[in-house]
Amino acid sequence: MLSRTRAASPTEDLSPSVVGVIDEFAAALPVKLDGGLIFAPPPGARVERIYNWPADSSDDGLYEPMGLDEEQLLLGGQRPDGSWWYELAGHSSDGACYATIQGGSFDAGDSVRFSSGLRLPKAPGFNVQGEGRVLGDDAGFPGHNGDNICIDKQGRAVWFERFIGR
Repeated sequence: MLSRTRAASPTEDLSPSVVGVIDEFAAALPVKLDGGLIFAPPPGARVERIYNWPADSSDDGLYEPMGLDEEQLLLGGQRPDGSWWYELAGHSSDGACYATIQGGSFDAGDSVRFSSGLRLPKAPGFNVQGEGRVLGDDAGFPGHNGDNICIDKQGRAVWFERFIGR
């Protein structure tokens, strides 16, 4: 059973300047994205893969994809200090959304902030769901380790799915 441990609060505010679906597997950066885009920080740049909370990679990708695999959504950008970052969202198999990010998330008005620091705008009609129905706003955030955010190909939060009953 998953615990209701409070999600880690974000320590940075990262809005992606690059959003795209990975076109083909890459062992390392640069990576080709759909539509001819390439996520390629310059040679010698410091690049960090960020993870949302909980970022436990020992669970073989339970919360986030492990590598730069085809069909994953890449969200990336550059920090004010010149370093680069990226986060990966796993492709959704249910067809209701393109990708999902599980775990810590916070309501930020017209956007969602993740524990990792990633900020995504809310898509028109954004709502909170749980137990197969739309829930009131008071049943939503913050997101915990069993909750997830549905993301479209443009990198917008479509809905927040609350895992009720923990």
